[in-house]
Amino acid sequence: MVSVGSIIKSNRKKSKFTQEELSFGICSTGNLSRIERGESIPSRTTFAALMERMGQNADLYPSFITDTDKKVYELQHNFNELYVKGDFDAAEAVIDEMSGIDGLDMANEHFIRLCRVLIMQQRGGPSEEVVEAFKEIIDFFIKEFTVDKILPAPLSKAEINILNAYALTLYEIGDTETGIEILYELTKWIESHVADMQSIAIVYTKILHNLSTFVGRSGNDAEAIRLCDIGIRVCVRYDRHTYLSSLLYNKGYGLVNLGKTDEASKCIQESYYIQRAMGEKTPGDMEVTENFAAKNSIKLI
Repeated sequence: MVSVGSIIKSNRKKSKFTQEELSFGICSTGNLSRIERGESIPSRTTFAALMERMGQNADLYPSFITDTDKKVYELQHNFNELYVKGDFDAAEAVIDEMSGIDGLDMANEHFIRLCRVLIMQQRGGPSEEVVEAFKEIIDFFIKEFTVDKILPAPLSKAEINILNAYALTLYEIGDTETGIEILYELTKWIESHVADMQSIAIVYTKILHNLSTFVGRSGNDAEAIRLCDIGIRVCVRYDRHTYLSSLLYNKGYGLVNLGKTDEASKCIQESYYIQRAMGEKTPGDMEVTENFAAKNSIKLI
């Protein structure tokens, strides 16, 4: 049977990362060395983080779960579900429970820090405070962060999400240029590093949605439409529809601005039908779409 260490080592060699580069912020270099030699078995979180940094889907490999790993995995899943639903009090309670588990490794402690910053952002904490919190978190996986360090860096899915959230916060406080630059670099990272696109399709389309929104607001409608088309193709190809209605809306918005009303109507209608099918999950989106359609004489039903 292929060992955990050999899986990590072979993928690391293929990705051309040193042990220090791959392990930074996840575990010590010495611990990674012991894992690769078969002298230590990583937690599920550590294994997944290492594999994701190399663009691999950890779910394709055996789980290597202990009782603690199983509990942590369940709590992480619960947090993600509650966070997506916007139930941040319950999500924070899950993180509090997870932080009370004895013997958590660096990767799990890192996950807890990421979650607390994301909750702070969603609750509308002071923007400057959120930015500083993001900087501290990012420093754990990209030392002395600058935008040009994103592409060569090994990144896990959680770290991609935190950079995306950091870009949104920068955009909100007026640093639009840096926010957009970060999102473009994240798309390049995913396109050049990820072997299994299906495993990261939702994250990728979320970034494309945010990027198309910001680029569209800057007046570059043609580029916003191009980004939306990429995202729409990914949603359809990999059957990941979370951001499909939003991408269709952004595309329709750009087409209206370019005077392409027939194409725009089709996109806005498709976006609205998806929103209606999702029902209570997108009430705010439906209202926005209805108002936009009325303003631009687009018939929805």
